[in-house]
Amino acid sequence: MKAFSYRHKLEDAHYKGISILQEYYGKKLKTSNITRKQLIRHKLEFLDIIKRCQFYTTANRVRLNKMRQEYLDNKNIEERHTRKPHKQW
Repeated sequence: MKAFSYRHKLEDAHYKGISILQEYYGKKLKTSNITRKQLIRHKLEFLDIIKRCQFYTTANRVRLNKMRQEYLDNKNIEERHTRKPHKQW
């Protein structure tokens, strides 16, 4: 028996977050190899579907949170590489 999956309505903050993820994966698409491009296209298609449907399920939320975590992890790595070294006294 399949577990019941709740539907959640997208709010303004969700649309903003999805747009940020679409921009992030769009940039990744340009710099990725062929195999990775296919995976990224699937992610972009998923984000587009969620945005157009205006609702998401609990299972979708899990996937969206994983994508958001990937974005945040990558952002933190980039910030560490671009941060100026701390001055020593």
